[in-house]
Amino acid sequence: MNYSIKREDSNFLLLKLFLILSPICDLLTGICIFKLDMPEGFIGSPSQIYRLIFLFVLFFRINKRQVRICIILLLWMLFVESTCFFYINNPLPFISGLNYATKIVFLLLLYFFVKIVIESGTPILKILHVFLFAAFLYALGIIIPAILGIGVSSYTEGTFGQKGLYASGNALGIFMGIASVLCVLKKKKTFIDICKSLILLLSLLLLATKTALLFFIVTVLFFISTRKIYNKIYNPQIQISAESETKRSIFREKDKTKRSKKESAQHSKSRNKSFVMTSVSAL
Repeated sequence: MNYSIKREDSNFLLLKLFLILSPICDLLTGICIFKLDMPEGFIGSPSQIYRLIFLFVLFFRINKRQVRICIILLLWMLFVESTCFFYINNPLPFISGLNYATKIVFLLLLYFFVKIVIESGTPILKILHVFLFAAFLYALGIIIPAILGIGVSSYTEGTFGQKGLYASGNALGIFMGIASVLCVLKKKKTFIDICKSLILLLSLLLLATKTALLFFIVTVLFFISTRKIYNKIYNPQIQISAESETKRSIFREKDKTKRSKKESAQHSKSRNKSFVMTSVSAL
């Protein structure tokens, strides 16, 4: 029993460690690309090394059936990339394809691992809290370089938007967009939650990719719709009218009960009277 509890705690701690360290490793990768001229998509980048280590650890955390699925997928993608390398005879596309293959297998492994963490008894809200904290770190990595004037443009043309010092703007927009929607959909919001939502929305505006702007609009629409629903449910006038209507219905039911009792009493009284009169006349 104690072993299973320790196993559950260690799984959640591992997931928490991965989510919190991801923004830091991605930031280091961006610094290596933009400041140290490291090629983008390099398999030896801090993010790739970090994910490969985590991928290796996850293989010992999931069950055998899930491991077989991931190995089959990885072997198939390696076969496809090796075939392309045989015809192209250029190592760069092979290395890039191998990089994307490890990312796909890693996402599948992460899905299996999160499923195990949830099935072990960890509340989903606890996982979402860590996910939103990681998104908040990503947002700071976009906003602070933009304020300091050291951020990189989201597009190569440099026309609009800044992605801080992160390498991928589109993937970052998807992650931040999902986090902003989840943060807005939270029912009970504290002052800190509102500040986090505003920071996430600001980071989406600064990122200004198509995905980020789309998620910004969706988040605002969700916020407006949830506020309308909240006002309908918690409007004091509606509550007062509902309460008064309930009281009136209770009063009507009581009145009906009293009248039915009175009518039944009168009916029984008249029956007794008619019985007495019939008995007297018979005598």
